[in-house]
Amino acid sequence: MTWGLKRNYHNNLYYKELKRIENEIEVIRLTYDELMILFNYEFENGALNRSRDMFCFGAFTGLRHCDVYAVSDAILEDDLINITIQKTKTFNHLVPISDHLKQLIERYKGTIYEPIPKITSTKLNINLKKCCELLGWDKKIVLTRFRGAIAEKREFYKFELITSHVMRKTFISVSLELGIPERVVKTISNHKDERSFRRYVKLEGKYLVDEMSKWNKGALLKIKGRFRNKIELELLNVISEIMDSYNLEEFHFTNKDAIELLRSNNIKLTRGDVKRIIDNWKIPLSDNTFNYTTYKYDTSGIIYEAHLKGRYYTLKGYELRKILMI
Repeated sequence: MTWGLKRNYHNNLYYKELKRIENEIEVIRLTYDELMILFNYEFENGALNRSRDMFCFGAFTGLRHCDVYAVSDAILEDDLINITIQKTKTFNHLVPISDHLKQLIERYKGTIYEPIPKITSTKLNINLKKCCELLGWDKKIVLTRFRGAIAEKREFYKFELITSHVMRKTFISVSLELGIPERVVKTISNHKDERSFRRYVKLEGKYLVDEMSKWNKGALLKIKGRFRNKIELELLNVISEIMDSYNLEEFHFTNKDAIELLRSNNIKLTRGDVKRIIDNWKIPLSDNTFNYTTYKYDTSGIIYEAHLKGRYYTLKGYELRKILMI
């Protein structure tokens, strides 16, 4: 309609009053234990084993089915997969190779399936349901969908709901439960905004109970030993947010700039504290005083570009991703 309006094909503006209502839907995922059971189970049917392995490959990497299907075109290094993400057209996307993933890759090394079997989404979904039914995953799950104000409920067995889409949801939810920082998970899963990311997250009740039990232990009062790590992660998150917002390949800043970025998040540190954190990153400091461009927050929390002069650090995008993945 907007396209037609711009070209004078119509003058109807009522369509702008239409609102798309997006209801929350249930996130279907595997728990860590379920994923390990599936990963280690040997089916009598070879096609089911290959489908299991393709699913696990996606669950260990957070890649979509189309990217797992095309992973043979990716560059597999010792500890990283360098791949082009089809949906977002992201080049040189890096995915760490975990020990479980190495087992999968080794399993098909030198075979016609190397590095992982390629199975269409339709066939994969059929085989996954068979795998999960054989594992006895017949817990009943109720899905609710709204038609206007009317809620329609339908009951399914869990194995009926396991599809290739569950791979990414499993990776993201399990990674968060294992304590991997959200920024790292977002970087690996290639999510750009919080709204789309949240559609893939479902934390298990047991995890939520365990985390809240820290209140009982008074753990919130015992974080002094982790203080520097928490501040370091906060600084990395702020820099990463700025680089994502402005599509920057590298970020220039001084110790003073870093202090001001943290101060915008109500964190106060000295230059010495910040220098000790940045020294761990092993990033270059300019040899002399030069003009440079950096980014700061104003009093309203809005990011703005600043042109300054001084000896500055340079943090490149791939270095940031590497630090976040350590």
